[in-house]
Amino acid sequence: MLEHGAESDICTAAMLGNFDSVQEYLEKDHHLIDARGAHGIPLLYFPVIHAHQHIVDFLFHQGADPNAASPGGITPLYAAVMFSQSQLAHWLLVHGADPHPRVDGKTPLTIALEKNHSQLADILRSFGGSE
Repeated sequence: MLEHGAESDICTAAMLGNFDSVQEYLEKDHHLIDARGAHGIPLLYFPVIHAHQHIVDFLFHQGADPNAASPGGITPLYAAVMFSQSQLAHWLLVHGADPHPRVDGKTPLTIALEKNHSQLADILRSFGGSE
């Protein structure tokens, strides 16, 4: 769709890994660092679930909050665990993500254990994560 002229937004650009577009959006309007996508999902969520580390890093250094949550409570760390993104989960924790957000009573560690993802569980525990 995009190659046929459909319009994009910063959340879509971040999801698709289009670094240049993300950078351009922020150069035009730095307030977009607090942008929300569909259902109020924070900007940082989109590159996290698609493992676009360079965009996550860029957005963080531009001021994106690693603890910004959707109305349902899903944070970028929670999303990283849901999508089995161990490297990004670790990165987020190193950069201040709270290891204890709860969504429907479940923490990221609970989700990692349910998915039998021992590496993620170990990472979360090393940062104080609990069920």
